Amino acid sequence: MVCKQCCGLGVRHVQLLLMTFCFAIVQIFHEGPLLAIMLAKTEEHDSSSHHEDQFKNTVVMWGRREIDLLDAGWHYVYPFACFAGGILCNKLNNKHSLLGIVFFLSILCYTLPTIVKRKSESIGFIAMFSVRVIIGIFQGISEPILYQVMGRWVTINDLSFASILCEVGCVTGRVIIHGSMYFIGKNVHGWTSVFYTSGNLGLLWCVAWFTFGAGDFRSCFYVSSDEKNYMINNTYDLDSYGLISEIGKRPFRWKTIFTTMDLYVLLLTNGLTHWSRTHLLVPPFMLEYFNSFHSETPEQFDINKFIGVNIAIILVTVVIGAVADRIVSRGKVRASHVRKTCNSIGFWGKAISMVLTGHASTSVYRRVMSFFLVFFSVFACVGVDVAFLEMAPNYSGFIYAIVTSLTSLPRSALVLANTLTHLTMTPAVFKALLYISALLHFFANFIYVTCFSSRIADFNRSELMIQTKSLSINFSS
Repeated sequence: MVCKQCCGLGVRHVQLLLMTFCFAIVQIFHEGPLLAIMLAKTEEHDSSSHHEDQFKNTVVMWGRREIDLLDAGWHYVYPFACFAGGILCNKLNNKHSLLGIVFFLSILCYTLPTIVKRKSESIGFIAMFSVRVIIGIFQGISEPILYQVMGRWVTINDLSFASILCEVGCVTGRVIIHGSMYFIGKNVHGWTSVFYTSGNLGLLWCVAWFTFGAGDFRSCFYVSSDEKNYMINNTYDLDSYGLISEIGKRPFRWKTIFTTMDLYVLLLTNGLTHWSRTHLLVPPFMLEYFNSFHSETPEQFDINKFIGVNIAIILVTVVIGAVADRIVSRGKVRASHVRKTCNSIGFWGKAISMVLTGHASTSVYRRVMSFFLVFFSVFACVGVDVAFLEMAPNYSGFIYAIVTSLTSLPRSALVLANTLTHLTMTPAVFKALLYISALLHFFANFIYVTCFSSRIADFNRSELMIQTKSLSINFSS
């Protein structure tokens, strides 16, 4: 049985959709434990059910130090796990690797409530901290694998759309888990249901991926010959490692990779901005900033607005990605010009919005600036982020792992410093962080626009090419 293309859609889009939901499932695992803790601390039950739940009795005694440690556990291991994932994605069967990771985390979510309920006083905190560390390890490993698989499925006409999948998937997972929490929190022992819900969603994805997923379009059993020929004619320099067991594993060209100028451009660009994107422009930071210094109450951030805003983010992101691909596919504008224009809009827009956010004094002003911060962030997804898939599709997972693992270290250092010292944030410190981040965005965009070559890297080429016609494209022309 094969599936034929219809209205420009085909099996490749099914694969991209599965990978989007994998990003969402991993994000659910990432946020689930902390949300469960929050529910356990805030749920209101009658006295009998309250005292029957030993874990809840233990959790309500946890203070800021314990919560900070739980949050930090993920950050301590993620950069190292991400680098390891970049190596493994070129050595293992990526379909089986993703299946094993999600299945293991799903089973872990099912068993954890039983473990912590029985021995909550002695191992409750240790168990929850261990789960955060384990999730950090497997999330770090899974992301390069997902990028490596995307590199085998994306065509030159879908690069922008594929590069936004990580953002769309993470936001989707956030909407699902927070939306579910709103209803789960009304039930008795709702904190346990967070884990059961996460486990169920993970197992559903495993079934779908086992049935329909494939690590490469040439090994997929239900791709039509027409779509396969289309992908061969619209991909570039794809090798054949991993398709046949006798061929062996893809070699690492360490010297060539680390002497490529574009790699260091990506490291500088992401290094200057990654810490702010993942540490400053996140809901906890913005909530603390406005709740502490502008007297806005948490009730103003209700679940309906949260879900509505995030759904709008998903729609806007998809539209921008589709439009960027449409412009490139028509061939009237150079692909490199589209990438760098979108990146300039994203980085300059975020920088200006962060400066204005530092001056926000009213609720309406704050909401407008928060919207523009998120809106301009989307443009970076179709700017510098496309390079992970465009620069070297045979090593897309490894390139992503190198850049992400190294640029995540400053964020991990910030989390570690905050955990150890419990720094008290003042309005001046908040504003200084926003202004510094804005300045770094200006520098990062200048480096990317002037120094990134937008060419296929030399180390991407292989003697084990696909047998049919394949494109070798210089994206600067």
